[in-house]
Amino acid sequence: MSRVIRSILIILGSVALYTKYYLSFQNGFIDLLSTMGSQGSLAGLQSGLRSHYTGLDPLDRFLKACNVFFWPIFHGTSPALSLYAIAFAGSMIPMWLILLMHTCVNSSIVEIVMINALAGLLVQGIGPGVIMCVLLAMRNTSMKEFAVTGIPAVSILGPNDLPLSLVVCYILPLALSSLPAPASISVPSKQLFIAIWQGWPLYIALAVGIAHSLRNHYRRNRPQQLFRHAYAFALACSIISHVGLLSISFLSVSPQSPFLSLHSADLHPRSLLIPRLPWQEVKITSLESGVLRFLHWDYSISSTGTLLWCYDVYWKDRMRGRGWIAFFSLSSRLATMSLAFGPCSVALALYWAALSNNLMKSENARKR
Repeated sequence: MSRVIRSILIILGSVALYTKYYLSFQNGFIDLLSTMGSQGSLAGLQSGLRSHYTGLDPLDRFLKACNVFFWPIFHGTSPALSLYAIAFAGSMIPMWLILLMHTCVNSSIVEIVMINALAGLLVQGIGPGVIMCVLLAMRNTSMKEFAVTGIPAVSILGPNDLPLSLVVCYILPLALSSLPAPASISVPSKQLFIAIWQGWPLYIALAVGIAHSLRNHYRRNRPQQLFRHAYAFALACSIISHVGLLSISFLSVSPQSPFLSLHSADLHPRSLLIPRLPWQEVKITSLESGVLRFLHWDYSISSTGTLLWCYDVYWKDRMRGRGWIAFFSLSSRLATMSLAFGPCSVALALYWAALSNNLMKSENARKR
């Protein structure tokens, strides 16, 4: 099944390029972003776009474009967009953790830091819809290597190091970027926080490397213990954000909904949860609608690709040799769980089931 999954991932990456970038040129979204950038304006503000961040002109231009794109998400001009972005942000944690855990096979701590920093920056800069599918298509879905190595490179880390690095390097910058401006912070400061948040994959990779060096003389932990805390944390973030999105969206349909007066049409499940099909494209007239459409496809494709890849990992490890009945039975259960708890939550659970099984085999083999 691996060849089929790899082909599907490549197709999904191509679809992401088409829906996110090609159609964004066709429907006027890229032109709208460029116009706002050249005019120095932000969604909901006529001016105030910050131009200087680092002193490096290419990097400053990139961060300026990031602020134009992300401003309506963090500024809250569209409740539906901000709500969907929260669910997307929650799903990024299990996606990143899956990449990190799989990179740990036969890798030194330097390789782990460099690979995840580079991969994470590509995911943040281009989008997980394209990069996650490409990265996963390049990775082997076999767990045999885990049963041999037992992930020695990162076993020196403490069990709370990974969750703490996620909180400090990813969630904290997100929270600071979400502070209301100008009520709590100034508009330039909010833009600076948004710019700082763009580097979260690099910060996490560096935090892992620093934690490893500080614990160089510590007793090694069991790999299951190390990743169990990170797994539980990532799963909780993903489930809470997804269930929150579903709850508010479906509550908006009720006549007694507290969200009825708050853009209830935008919060309707049909508008908020289902991306507009490519042949239903319309001209983008507002930045908020363009960003939401962009995130729709980015989230849908990246989460689908991650789920399919983890499904293949789990099937190879736990279900090899089963027939079509087992395949369709498992697929139907996973589809239901994905709708209820989020596809990235289910993907992480599948991956952890296969990983923990092989780590336990590795530990038992070393004890003999």
